[in-house]
Amino acid sequence: MDTRPGAPRRASASFLGACQYPSLDRRIPKIIGAAAEGCAIISLLVDGQPTKERNEMKTVKIKGKIRNFWKQKIDPVLSYATESRAFENIDEVRAAGAYPKDATIVKFLNAKEKAKAKQAEMVATVEGAGYVKPTAANDPQIALRDMVRTLMAGGRKTLEEARAAASVALGIEWEDDEDEDNDE
Repeated sequence: MDTRPGAPRRASASFLGACQYPSLDRRIPKIIGAAAEGCAIISLLVDGQPTKERNEMKTVKIKGKIRNFWKQKIDPVLSYATESRAFENIDEVRAAGAYPKDATIVKFLNAKEKAKAKQAEMVATVEGAGYVKPTAANDPQIALRDMVRTLMAGGRKTLEEARAAASVALGIEWEDDEDEDNDE
């Protein structure tokens, strides 16, 4: 077999009497130049390697927790788990016919560049007007909130214990009695 880049690819197929893989039946004439009438493909080989069926994609598990929904606290916290299909490489994207047209790619990249430039200019404009992004270094309430999160990590302290300990340790009083840990 010729393995040089650009060398012609050789294809072969195994057949079975019943049509079990109709989506491959449509591709066979393009791949091996023969009609696949009334036959199913057991395996399709390109350069001696089995190829994946067009709809065989990697399955990715997705799981998470929902603590807030539309700024409403969810209690008890809800868990979810699902699966999604994912492409493993660009060849699978192209084989599935999901590869975008050049105009779509250009539009996407232009929108990305526009958003990046817009965000940079907005930050520069706001900072030029004297506004500063609040951080733990310049906002004592954020420093308190961050310490509370640290103290609560791993279930070491309850919210009330963490709030009290953070206030004492930093020597800063809370401005309000709202749940400071609920803005995730």
